[in-house]
Amino acid sequence: MESLNIGSFNNHYGFFSFAVRCVTSAGTDKTHHFIVYAMLMLPTALRKPANWIIWGLFFIVYRGAIELIQPFINRYGEWMDLFANAAGVICGVMIAWLINFIINQIYST
Repeated sequence: MESLNIGSFNNHYGFFSFAVRCVTSAGTDKTHHFIVYAMLMLPTALRKPANWIIWGLFFIVYRGAIELIQPFINRYGEWMDLFANAAGVICGVMIAWLINFIINQIYST
């Protein structure tokens, strides 16, 4: 019995090329970075563990490291991606603050 690996699966069924053709989304690359990092930070900021600010900084620094590494693996780094991610993290914190504020107003009365 032949073992099934990703390459043979892709060659036999064309799954990955089909999936890439079917996925389309509105917006720009920067919009996607912003939304993903806002959604990444939102649950962390809602839960507010003792080191939640460090987690937010980690998300930003980690993405900065990825942008630095990309030129070495035949990609190009864009610093605007990092800025979009940082803005997403900040927006996630602001949304969490707003949600917590509204919940506290509802339950305090």
